[in-house]
Amino acid sequence: MAVSLPVTIILCAINTTLLFKMDVNSETEFFSWQQPIVFLLIILEQPILSLPLLLLNGRLLFEKKPAVRALFSDLYACMPSYFFRTVVMRTMQYTILGFTLITVWRGLIQFFFQGEVIALEKLKKAQIKNRCLSLAKNTSDRTVGFILIDILLGLTFLFICVSTWNFILDLFSSRGKYWFFDAQFSLLSPPAHFFFFFYAVFHSAAKFFYYIDLRSAREGWDIEIMLHKGMVETTGRP
Repeated sequence: MAVSLPVTIILCAINTTLLFKMDVNSETEFFSWQQPIVFLLIILEQPILSLPLLLLNGRLLFEKKPAVRALFSDLYACMPSYFFRTVVMRTMQYTILGFTLITVWRGLIQFFFQGEVIALEKLKKAQIKNRCLSLAKNTSDRTVGFILIDILLGLTFLFICVSTWNFILDLFSSRGKYWFFDAQFSLLSPPAHFFFFFYAVFHSAAKFFYYIDLRSAREGWDIEIMLHKGMVETTGRP
């Protein structure tokens, strides 16, 4: 949470400012032109929030206390490729090319672990494609199940957070005074953005564990990790 909180605050501030710029208020309807724009923005921001967590979790597999300098070095090294492939290209697949189910299937299923491959395995160009297709082989049903459960849990989490937040506002008779404090089941509500990014932290962790489990089952990666940790404890060097 210490890694994700500053990024979450920055993204929430950006989104709230954008909502003000688009003249969103308490009278704005749910099915308004602002809703799809904010939705696209969320798609762009979620991978950005996940990257620092992904790099941290990757280093925690081999190191007890990862150095901050090493994390920034990893972030700098993989950011260009990660941003282009997981943010720009995937957004195009979901929107501009979204009318073809093939591109959506490729983005959601066949390249489900693209971020992990870029950030943790540090592969480039054609290697990324081949590696993603290799990981996706014979796992499409499991990945679809993961996505469906993830969506269900996310909506449930958002509903609980919105209800709880509004209940707290009612206790202090503060609900309705300022529209940007009121929580709604809508992306036009600033509190909903914070709840979404908060859930994105758990989504990132769950996806990371899914990736670890898949590699352990196929490649025995858990054994490699244990051997690496044993060498570090013996020699004192990573």
